Order: sequence, then C-alpha cells, then structure tokens
Amino acid sequence: MCFLPALGLLFSLLAIFNLPAHAEAGADDTPEAASQAGRVVLYQPQDEVKEPPETPEDDSFQEDEPIGGIRKLTEEEINRVRYMELRGMRLRTERPDRVSVKVPKETINDFLLDMEGHPQWRGEETRRQFRRLTAPQKLHWIARYRGAKYADRVEIQSDPEIFLDFKKHVFPVAIRSCASSGCHGYGTTRRPFVLFNDPKRSTATTYADFVALATFEYNGHRILDRAHPEESLLLTYLLPEKDVRPELRHPGDAEIRPGFRTRRSLGYRRIRDWIASLKHPAEDYRVNLWSDAEAQEEEPEATIDDAAKPEQDDDSQS
Repeated sequence: MCFLPALGLLFSLLAIFNLPAHAEAGADDTPEAASQAGRVVLYQPQDEVKEPPETPEDDSFQEDEPIGGIRKLTEEEINRVRYMELRGMRLRTERPDRVSVKVPKETINDFLLDMEGHPQWRGEETRRQFRRLTAPQKLHWIARYRGAKYADRVEIQSDPEIFLDFKKHVFPVAIRSCASSGCHGYGTTRRPFVLFNDPKRSTATTYADFVALATFEYNGHRILDRAHPEESLLLTYLLPEKDVRPELRHPGDAEIRPGFRTRRSLGYRRIRDWIASLKHPAEDYRVNLWSDAEAQEEEPEATIDDAAKPEQDDDSQS
C-alpha cells in the first residue's frame, strides 16, 4: 500500500500539466469584460480551431508548351491567393477559416509591434491572449486588422472556406462547361481565356484556373463579377439566351446548351452566392497567368463541341 501516495501525486501532476492554456485567464478575460474595457475580444476556449491534418498531393499533371500563355501557380502564389480570400480579409467576423497554417514567431512579434497604440489592443493582457491563440486564430486577426500586409509572411497549407466551396460547387461547372476540347481547354486552343482540365485536380492547376476565372474579362464584363454577381459571364453564358441581355451572352454563332434552366436552379444560386462571398473589392493576387499581356484583348471564338456541352442543372430548391 505504500505506493498509493506516490501514485496519487503522479495523477495530480498529470492533471496540472493537462490544464488548457486558457486556464491562466481570470474573470477579467471574458468577452464581456474585455469589450467593456475597450480591448479586442479574442477567442475563448470553446472557439478554438483545430488544424486539419496535412494530406499528400498528387501534382503529376504535366503540361506541354503553353498555349494561350496560362501556367501553373507556384507555392508562393497559391499561399498569397489563399490569404487574400480568408474570412478575415472578407468578413467582419470572429470565426477564422479552419486551415492548417504556420505563423512564424517573427511575424507574430512584428504584428503585435504593429498594433501598438491601437485602441482595441491596448494592455499587455490582450497581447498575452493573442499569443495563446491557435495558429488559424492568429492568422484570422492578422488578416482582419492588417489586411494584405502579412500575406507573404505566413504559410497557409490547406484550403480556406472560399476554395473548399470553389472546388465543390464552382470548379466542376467551369471545367465541364468551358475547359473541354474545342472550347477553352488547355492545350487545345489559342484563345486568350484558357483553363487547365487537369484530371488530378492538383493545387497548382486548380488555383491557376481560379485566378483565370477571377481576373479575366471580355468587353468590359467579368467572368466573376464581384460587384454584380448575377452579371458574371460564368453564369450568364450558361443561362437560356432569351433570359440574358445581349451584351452578356456568349459571343459568336455557336449554339450552346444552357447549363441552368433558370436563375432559380440550385447550381446557379450556389455559384451566384459564392461569387458574392468573394473579397470585394478584389485584392491584387500579383499573379500573371498570361505571357502575352495583350492576349486578353483578343476576341474569343465561340465554338463548342458536343462533348463540351454542360449537363443541364435541375431546378431543385435548397
């Protein structure tokens, strides 16, 4: 029986060392108390965001000599694009993206130095709270308060919310409708607007396609119109011609089967709402996909083969 006191001591030590980091905070660290004191309200334990596990990626897609000038994005460019569409950049919200991210100590120190004198960040306790946050939470506040300034000083290793939705609801429609042989598929046309149709869906080609959709415009109209989502060419080109103003119809004489029957179609509404959720006004991604800067001024041909015609969306309601 003499081992029981030692065992009790061991369990006591384990309990102490398993206390959460927020156990240091006292009653004055509640959101209400912090708000009344004029400090920024950081996250409480129940808001803690767990970083998703990293998954290996198959980036085996090989392109031939570029046609139309489009290229895959580098890791640094992917990181910047991810940062520019974070919830902290887009929304006045306290909920961060659930991403895997590395925020270097130097970035944290410089951000806190940068926030000195800010009325909502006064007091050493607010700074201590910030240091106790998870990496995704730190990323959120850095983006929310300092915008693009720290975009190249963090490493975002997984997709923010906006790109999860892009891959699930937007990308499949764009690829099925636009990136086929005879239309705007990579390696099949010299049109200025080109998309990769990568069967592996690698990050480098998927983000290149996002930037192409986000930045290309034709005759003053954008493929993704953040100010007027329903005028986005990605949507108007896939509606029945009779329901679209002439300037928003696909150019040329080719007959294109509508991808959506009406604006009430579930697929249409999902893409419209996704476009509306993008950062507006858009930030500069600092990515040039086209080697020829004048290529975007060319008028794209309007031809599409039977295999490229999009499947028609149903009118089911969400």
